[in-house]
Amino acid sequence: MKLAERTIQFADTLTILTDGYIKAGRVGHAEGSVLDATRNFTEAMKGPVVNAMAAIGLAQIQLKAGKTLAGGRLLILG
Repeated sequence: MKLAERTIQFADTLTILTDGYIKAGRVGHAEGSVLDATRNFTEAMKGPVVNAMAAIGLAQIQLKAGKTLAGGRLLILG
């Protein structure tokens, strides 16, 4: 988690920042922290292009939680 936090803190490009949020989301997911994982994957999705890894991470969280995200959003890649 420290590596992901450092990546986010010192990122100088959007790609690196997004990668840091994805790594933090994966750590949160592995630790069972649905809230942290959702927050980090959602931050990773804020870029101008839909990030497939962030979308997959959010979909996995939805499956684990057995419900949709806030607002009933569906994750669609394409």
